[in-house]
Amino acid sequence: MCGELGDREYGAQKGGWPEESTFIPGAIDRLIEVQDLGSDGSRLHKLLRCPSCGDHFRYDTDYEFIVPGTEDSQVLSRLDEQQTAALQAGDGG
Repeated sequence: MCGELGDREYGAQKGGWPEESTFIPGAIDRLIEVQDLGSDGSRLHKLLRCPSCGDHFRYDTDYEFIVPGTEDSQVLSRLDEQQTAALQAGDGG
């Protein structure tokens, strides 16, 4: 399932420029949220897990309002065991 995902995936959308939009592959929708790592304003941070193999991922979003539209971005990063443990302990945010 998460084999469709690289070690790092990016998505970016800019209001008024749909032809330049990029998206993280749809496999992200099959990952399970393990922990909400909190938010800071318009940014979300989550720890996700692949239900098939158990790999963990950090998912971060950003939103910025810029005239004439918005800029949204997403980053999905595959984590090793140490990175996962640090996030779960609250040391990797």
